[in-house]
Amino acid sequence: MKLPLQLSLLLLTSTSWLVAQESSPPAADPAAASAPVADPDLPARFDPTTLSSLVQNPPFTRSVNPSDSLVLTGVAYIEGKPVVTILDTETKQSFVVSEKPNAKGWTLEEAPASRDVNRISARVSMGGEVVTLRYDENALKASKKDGERRDSSRPSGGPPPPGDGRGGYDRSRGGPSREDVERFRSLSSEAQEKFRKVLSDNRERLMNATPEERSAYIRSTFERIENEDKKR
Repeated sequence: MKLPLQLSLLLLTSTSWLVAQESSPPAADPAAASAPVADPDLPARFDPTTLSSLVQNPPFTRSVNPSDSLVLTGVAYIEGKPVVTILDTETKQSFVVSEKPNAKGWTLEEAPASRDVNRISARVSMGGEVVTLRYDENALKASKKDGERRDSSRPSGGPPPPGDGRGGYDRSRGGPSREDVERFRSLSSEAQEKFRKVLSDNRERLMNATPEERSAYIRSTFERIENEDKKR
């Protein structure tokens, strides 16, 4: 059957248009055409944000020796075993270290007995490295003054605290810190009574001890009772 001439021309024209559309490349994106093409042979543009961590914590001023900011504040003997208190003069955080690893994994290697506070030292293992820490009165005074500027008022009353976060308890400071009072109040009534009883039973011993020994004993006793109370 023969198709009319007009219909044949229409089919031929449509077929040619479809073939041309399929063979023609897609239109280029104007945005992509305007974007510069990176040369693989040239180095990439420098991103200054990659150095933000180095700017905030430069390696040239970083403390290499842990003992640079740590000061020995007290040595005591509990049941014949030495216990020391350590102050971080930068963070104003106090730590108790004994033969057993503390929360940071530090352990006490040696703490020779000495009646001269200026000669007190302790060897502490920190992250596989053993460092020697010594009592530094000037560092403690500077830390105490800084703490007094930040918190000039202290509440009175309450139990003898385990430490004030700046080197241990000292009667001359006027009482426990706000943090110590809150920690004591968070204990159960049984734990509070147990803490009072321990201090009462060792009253004479604490009265005859040096401020450093008294601080270490009170602090270690409180933390032991606090940990036992949390496990109940």
